[in-house]
Formats: sequence, C-alpha cells, structure tokens
Amino acid sequence: MRPSARFVAPVVFLVAAGCAAPGLSAPSAAARHASADTVFLTTSSPSAVGPDLSAAVSALRDAAPRAPEESGGGAEIVSTAPRVSSESDAVGPYRQPEWTTRRRFARTRIYVLPEGQWEFEQWYRGTYDKGEAPGHKWQTEIGVGLPGRFQFDLYATGEHEDGGPTKSIGLQPELRWAPADWGVIPLNPTLYLEYKWNHHANDVAEGKILLGEELSPCTHWGMNLSVEQELGGAKTQELAMMQAVSWTVVDRKFSIGLEFEVDRVTEHGARDNPEWEYYAGPSFQWRPTDETHLDIVPLRGWHDGHDWRLFVVFGIDFGGSGPKSPMSPVSAKSR
Repeated sequence: MRPSARFVAPVVFLVAAGCAAPGLSAPSAAARHASADTVFLTTSSPSAVGPDLSAAVSALRDAAPRAPEESGGGAEIVSTAPRVSSESDAVGPYRQPEWTTRRRFARTRIYVLPEGQWEFEQWYRGTYDKGEAPGHKWQTEIGVGLPGRFQFDLYATGEHEDGGPTKSIGLQPELRWAPADWGVIPLNPTLYLEYKWNHHANDVAEGKILLGEELSPCTHWGMNLSVEQELGGAKTQELAMMQAVSWTVVDRKFSIGLEFEVDRVTEHGARDNPEWEYYAGPSFQWRPTDETHLDIVPLRGWHDGHDWRLFVVFGIDFGGSGPKSPMSPVSAKSR
C-alpha cells in the first residue's frame, strides 16, 4: 500500500462517524505517539520506502511526544476540554435521551417531560382542499413534567372559518404516564389520556399508547395507537395509527424525517361503513437555540382525507441550565 493511502482511511472513518461522534477532543500524547508508530511502521521496514522517507520517519518518531510512563513522569494527564453535549445524551431523572424532552413530531408523541421541565408551544394547523377555502386553527399549549413519570398539558384552541370570525373552540387537558424509566421496557410505552371540552360541538375523549425508541444516535422513531370517541350527537369514533422517523443532520440543530398517519372514522349505527384517511409527508425541525424549536410538517392526504394538512409548531422549553437541572446530562449530575 502506498504511504498516501494510509492517511485516507482515518479521514474516511471520521467522516462516516457522523453525528455518532458529535465532538472530538484532541488526542492524548500517548495516542499521538501510538498513531505515529501505527501509520509509519506498518511497512516491512523504513528502508523499504526509500532512504529519504526513512530519515523523515525516524525524525518524526524522535519528535513525537512520549506518554508519562515512557518519559519517566508519573503524573496523570487530565483533559480540561469542555464536554460536547449531544441530543442522544441521557438527561433528567428518567435517563431519557435529550431529544425526547421536546416535541420532535407533529402527530406522534413520545414519552414524557423530565420532572420539573416546562414547555410552551404555539401551533398552526391548516387544512387545504381543492376548490374549497382553507381552514385555519391555532393552538396554544403549556406542559409540565411531574414526579413519578407523569406529564400534564393544557391546550387552548381557536379556529377561523372562511367568512367568519376567529373564535375559541375549546380546552383540552392531557395527562401522560410512563410505567418505567427510559430503556427499561422495550419501546418505552407511555399511556395518554385527553379530554376535549368543545364550546360549539360535543365533547370528545381520547386515549393513546405512545411508543418511542432511539434506533441509533442519529435515528429516532415513534408510533402512537389511539381511539377518539365523541360523547354525543353521532358519537363519531376515530381509530388512528401515527408513525414517524427522523434523522439528525446537524446534532441539536437540524433534523429531517417522515410522518405517516391512517385514520378509520365511523359513526354510531354505521361502524361497518368506515371512512379512511391517509396522510404522509416530510418533517423538519430547526433548533435556533438549545431551548427553542421550530417544526414544519406538510402532510399529503388521500382517500377521504384533506388534500393537504400543514403543521407549524414553535416551542420554548424551560428546564434550567445548572448541573442539577432536568436538562443536564446524567453524567454531570454527580459532579
């Protein structure tokens, strides 16, 4: 193998590592010395590559820093470089990945907030059908992580219909509970209950099972199974399955993904004659700062669904920044 080829492999390895290695610290003296020996001494002998290169190899070998045990010193070298955090770091009392502490998907929920963390989110939901005026909804949400792996959320929703005023349409309290810390039970199941107090329609109750997993430090997945029941009128029932996956492009800054949803909608007395709605589309999340995120998710509809649905979510998280805060890496809490 030519000497130049020996420099290509380490570069290819570092590029392929991607977000699995979000921060690389400077190598220790021992590592630098070891790497010099590894790169330059893998040929059968220095003279095999020519006298000039052999002399250069010897000079580099003599100039390479020696580890303490080789130079006669016994002092331990301790790196003072700051630790680079990653969205796959375990944080909070439930040891969950950092990316689960904020909403990653528009239609798929995952796990719970860490105890003591608050979040504020402002939503826009638009529906667009060919030949019809678009529908617009706005939703304001406040959520808080509670002890015992509980989370409570409260939504206030308004809508604007074509030719009419913007009006409040209801409140939605929501409660989640995760039976175990993250990683203890496969897929990290979480139970979800929501009640919709509607001002101009019948109330609705909804239950979900939330599932989520980190497939790799760069790949996140979630799935929800839900049933929504109207409590009066036609007693409309909706069974739904939502599924989503995302890939980290820039760690803690930008992610892309895909979301998919299928809904089965029936009314009382006609449960065997359902309407089917299918939606799929890309998702994008940009995190301008560690505490904020912006999600844009356009979903194309088929069959009985809307032609398009657009979700835009802006969120702010309040969890503190000290070593004991819910957002601090678990490894930092004992310092």
